[in-house]
Amino acid sequence: MMKVFIRVDASDVIGTGHMFRTLVLAEGLRALSDDVTFLCRDLPYFPSKRITDLGFRLSIIPPADSLSGELPLIQEKIAREQPDWIIIDHYDIKKDYYLYLRRNRIKILSIDDINHTRFPVDVLLNQNVNAFEHKYQCEKETIQLLGTQYALVREIYRQKRKQATIRDSLKKVLIFMGGSDPDNQTLKVLNALTLSRRKVDADIVLGPAFQHKDMIEKEASRNGIRYSIHQNLDHLADVMLRTDLAIGAGGLASLEMATMKLPMILMPIADNQRQIAQCLHEKGAAINAGWFKNVDEQHIAKILTGLSLEKVNQMSRIASRLCDGEGVNSVLEIMDSVLQGAK
Repeated sequence: MMKVFIRVDASDVIGTGHMFRTLVLAEGLRALSDDVTFLCRDLPYFPSKRITDLGFRLSIIPPADSLSGELPLIQEKIAREQPDWIIIDHYDIKKDYYLYLRRNRIKILSIDDINHTRFPVDVLLNQNVNAFEHKYQCEKETIQLLGTQYALVREIYRQKRKQATIRDSLKKVLIFMGGSDPDNQTLKVLNALTLSRRKVDADIVLGPAFQHKDMIEKEASRNGIRYSIHQNLDHLADVMLRTDLAIGAGGLASLEMATMKLPMILMPIADNQRQIAQCLHEKGAAINAGWFKNVDEQHIAKILTGLSLEKVNQMSRIASRLCDGEGVNSVLEIMDSVLQGAK
């Protein structure tokens, strides 16, 4: 059985997407490992309970002037516990950090979607639809896992996918703008739904770090929309099953939506989501409404008003072909193979 460290952070500013996709991989690792430890900083709105409730160990990293300042502590933990792998999902961790870790015999898997540094690692994973557009700088022996066939989608989505159908109506909309949505783009989407005058119900999902729930409830009631509000859901699979269209930001959830054959309108709210939204648009699985700072309620309402059932059906068909939910198993096979090859 392998021993694994996972270095990731989450907060109201960073968002929770990095942590949640590493949690998906950690849950899959149960078949190969009974010893997974998350290494995280205690940042505002860090959902530490989610990690421990799932039965994983959590080691809080003390504050440092920079991420490189934490390396002696990480080195000490590696020397003491001797893990087989360290999984890193962090935009602020650069080449020098990885090179420091390579002094050890530990295997390194990096998860990335913006190509922000050179990656001297054993395995590089970019699960997104636009992964092949990046020209990564890696070691000659680095295994690059690129594309949605490696998407870190939880088992529940793979199972619920069997019940999902190709959409051919537009009666209920899912609104989910990510785990934190610090600028409250959920409210913008909700008001756009009202402006569109489409007779649809709304399932509004709020992430664990969302801080404007009272405002959303007030506006939804005032606008006369039939709605349900959900927060801190364990997963969105059941909500996705009963909706015909999703309006989201284009992060990890867009891969879950594709697994569930759900057509999408995307309004990216983070830089790493912009290319994903555009690529999904070009492939025909989504409509890219544009960068959130440049999009107003009227623009989203116009998209909703002009959306035909034929377009909904077409996007659903294309989305269903993009992601089959088997990505975690594919990544685990590679990790096991690399480790066995090193012995």
